Amino acid sequence: MKARLVIIALLTVVLPALVFAQAPSIAAARQTYEAGDVEGAIKTIDAVIAAQPRDYLAHQYKGIFTRALARKQKSRQLYLDAIAAFEQALALDAGGRNKVITLGNIGSTHVELGDYAAAETVYEECRKVSDRAIYTVFVAQCRAKRGMTEGAIALVAGMTRDAVVKGDSASNEGLTAYNLGLVYVYCNRSADAVRWLRLAVELNASRFRPSIEHDPELDPIRASPEFMSLIRKS
Repeated sequence: MKARLVIIALLTVVLPALVFAQAPSIAAARQTYEAGDVEGAIKTIDAVIAAQPRDYLAHQYKGIFTRALARKQKSRQLYLDAIAAFEQALALDAGGRNKVITLGNIGSTHVELGDYAAAETVYEECRKVSDRAIYTVFVAQCRAKRGMTEGAIALVAGMTRDAVVKGDSASNEGLTAYNLGLVYVYCNRSADAVRWLRLAVELNASRFRPSIEHDPELDPIRASPEFMSLIRKS
C-alpha cells in the first residue's frame, strides 16, 4: 500500500508537468519562428489560440508571424490577415496596456502594404497614447509618401535633438533620428536628411552605419554632396 501511495504521489507531480511540456505555448511558437520556420510558428500559435482564444498576446504573435509569411510570399491577403490578428489583439488587451505597441504593428503593416493613408490614421492614434517623437515622425513619413511634403515638413520642422533622442529605448537608440532623416529624404531635402542620419549613426553606429550604406530608401540622396560626405565620415 505504501509503495502504491508513493507511485500515485509521483504521478500527481509528473503528469501536470508532462501536460504543460506538451501543450502548445507562445514560447514554443517563438522558438519555432526564430529558428526560421514561419509556417510552423503559425501552426503552433493557432493551437495556442484554439486553447486560449482570449489571450491577446497569442493574437499579437499571430500577427507578427503572419506578416513575416506575407513578406516571404508577397501576399496581400496575408498582410490583411496579419492586420486582423493585430486588431484582435487590440480588442482583447484589457486596459490597453500594450495599445501603442499593437497600433504600431498595425500601422507598420499598412506601410508595408503601401496604404499610407490607413497607416497615418493608425499612427495618429499612437500619438494620442504616447508622446514619443517616433509616432509623429511616422505620421510625417506617411504624409511625405502621399506627396504631402509641406504637411510632412511642418509636422517635424520644430523637432529638437533632445526630443528625438529621449524618445528611443536603450535597445533602439538612433531609431527616431534615422526615421526623421527618411522624412527629409522623401521630401528631397538632402541636407536636413543627412543631419538626422548622422545623429542616428552617432547614437548607434553598429546598427545604422550599415543602413546608411545599403538602405535603398536613401537612394534619392546618395549622389548629393551632403550624403557623400556622410558616407566618407561614417
